[in-house]
Amino acid sequence: MKKLNITLLITVLQLFLTYLGAQEQASLHTDRNIFIAGENLFFNLYIVDKQGSTSSSKSNFAYLVLRNVQNARIYGLRLKLNNGMASGSLYLPDTLSTGPYQLVAYTNYMRNAGEESFFTREIFVANRFDNEPGKLLSYALNDTANVFTPLSAAGNNLKLSFDKPRYHKREKISIDIDPSESGLKSLTNISISVHKTEPIETVQTNSGLADGKPESSECSYLPENKGTIVNGRLIDNDNQKGLPEKIIFLSTPDSIANLQFTQTDKEGKFQFLLNGYYTNKKLYFKAQDTQNAKIEIDDKYDIKTAFKPSVRYSITAMVNYLTNAKNVTTIQKNYRSDYKKELTARPSKIENPPTFYLKPYFTTYPADYVKLNDFVEISRELLFLSKIRKHSKMYIINMLDYNNKDFFSESPLIFLDGVPIDDINQIIPLNTDKINKIETVGESLYYGGLFFSGIMAVFSKKNELNNIHWQSTTLSLKAEPDYPASVFCPPDYSKDNKRLRIPDFRQLLYWEPNATLQLGEKKHIECYASDNTGEYTIDVKGVTADGTPVNASTTFTILSNSK
Repeated sequence: MKKLNITLLITVLQLFLTYLGAQEQASLHTDRNIFIAGENLFFNLYIVDKQGSTSSSKSNFAYLVLRNVQNARIYGLRLKLNNGMASGSLYLPDTLSTGPYQLVAYTNYMRNAGEESFFTREIFVANRFDNEPGKLLSYALNDTANVFTPLSAAGNNLKLSFDKPRYHKREKISIDIDPSESGLKSLTNISISVHKTEPIETVQTNSGLADGKPESSECSYLPENKGTIVNGRLIDNDNQKGLPEKIIFLSTPDSIANLQFTQTDKEGKFQFLLNGYYTNKKLYFKAQDTQNAKIEIDDKYDIKTAFKPSVRYSITAMVNYLTNAKNVTTIQKNYRSDYKKELTARPSKIENPPTFYLKPYFTTYPADYVKLNDFVEISRELLFLSKIRKHSKMYIINMLDYNNKDFFSESPLIFLDGVPIDDINQIIPLNTDKINKIETVGESLYYGGLFFSGIMAVFSKKNELNNIHWQSTTLSLKAEPDYPASVFCPPDYSKDNKRLRIPDFRQLLYWEPNATLQLGEKKHIECYASDNTGEYTIDVKGVTADGTPVNASTTFTILSNSK
């Protein structure tokens, strides 16, 4: 059996992508800019390419990082893209301290252009148990009366209209978004947020509009189209240098023997493609016949560029806003009001595992026989294709070449619970009570550029792989899951009578991350006012199919008196 070496495949892809030279661009919208620790932050992320496409076809995965002013990572998330877009929410823990935070969005492929190509957005989070306004001093402007007036409709390229400018508590709000006078010429994807007006006029972002050219002619980070890509490096423990031309195995515990392999480059680097088969599974990386070394896996969330906050706030305006917001959040938590609903992911198609052999010569079930005390006895009594002998206090196994009727001179490749191990000595203590089945292949096997003198695959009853003491350099870790999508579910007072008895002091009235504006058609939305009175803002942001950004913003008021 032959398979294409992953290193060769990656080399071919690198050459192709270097020639292609196109670059992606990320953009991120959030429901608000100022949050209280303990709230949910809703977001919409989309990836476009710089040739003007609505969505990038290069990447099916994107990454989102939330970090604080000390550059400490709060979240690092992998998002599954659907037509270049992903939406969801982040829970902002109660333990977050008051101060600015930064959201960073990018794809694996964007890393070739450097971190300056990443999209960044600055937000502010206040801890509701923090009553020291002085903590705002290092982020403050002089208190100027008109600095923080909300954005008006001037300069917007969409028209927003309400059925009236003022509403009573829990009254229905009707909003129309009209693109007819905008001059836009193509379909537009937008996100819509209706929230309490914040004391901030601009939000610091980096649009990622770098030149998009890779930092070198080599494309080190490939677009993740067919799955996610793991980058790693094999390092010598003595001199901390990369070990070149070493074989790296990748397998996962399973009821079948599975294996990918690649070879390290001159710097000891390697890559693997992980399709859906590996989702939520434990991964084993093993450097064949290599000791006194370590395997390091590339951390895609390790952002080197320091976060330097640049948004400035008025102390007076922020203290007034945060005092109200913290009280609101406390009330909502006391009544356990959570307006987030996590979506159930669609079952992904079943990916074929990297099967190492199609069919074993023989399958043996030791429990069908009398109890045998160790694997030496099992081999002698039940496995006629194998021969185990002891030499210098260590056991050696050889497989019978079934076609030539003679034993191989080299030991076979041995699997335990689907993962290749170092040698037979690691499973000698296993008796018939611990083994479910044994598969043997009595022929020479070519796998890419590798050759093996037969195969033995042992499958235990209770995950005996966890008890293995590895001799060669091995690293195990859990495959990263996709972050689950979620939606904002506000109350509908025309249908939900139970909600009428529960205090509703939401600051976020409406959030729709994936709306579409059709040419020549108005977009109509409806939501309900909460009990939290004052001025509210509707923000609309998006991008057209030809890459033109769109936005609109205006305000309305919720009155303090009842109907």
